[in-house]
Amino acid sequence: MKSKLITLSLLAAALITAPALQAQAPAGLRPVWDVPFDFVVGDQTLPAGQYTVRQDAPRGTVLIRSLDWKVGQFRIANKVHAGRVPDRSQLVFRRYGSKNFLARIWVAGSEYGSELPKSAFESEISRRGPTEAVAMVAR
Repeated sequence: MKSKLITLSLLAAALITAPALQAQAPAGLRPVWDVPFDFVVGDQTLPAGQYTVRQDAPRGTVLIRSLDWKVGQFRIANKVHAGRVPDRSQLVFRRYGSKNFLARIWVAGSEYGSELPKSAFESEISRRGPTEAVAMVAR
């Protein structure tokens, strides 16, 4: 019952937040990342490819979507302050061996970014070995 309530809450948040996420920037100005490896967002592995990421840091939501619209994830994220406003958009991954987990999103010109909380799967893997941070700059 609790998991159904959480699922319904996430769906409602997605429906409410989607228009705000769409309105962030014209399609041609959204950062695009060429991610050369598979990566995990929440509990889903997304294949290597080209992605756009739309964040609404004040509301704590993130939408990750492939350019071909075949895969995507909507997630609740934590708002984090950049300290220094980034001049380039960036995705930061946590890498454990060959597994990559999307960790943070920074958008050029914004003083706030988004940090995705660790899933149970990532927490389990993180106990097995060292973590490496991998950063990718948008094209």
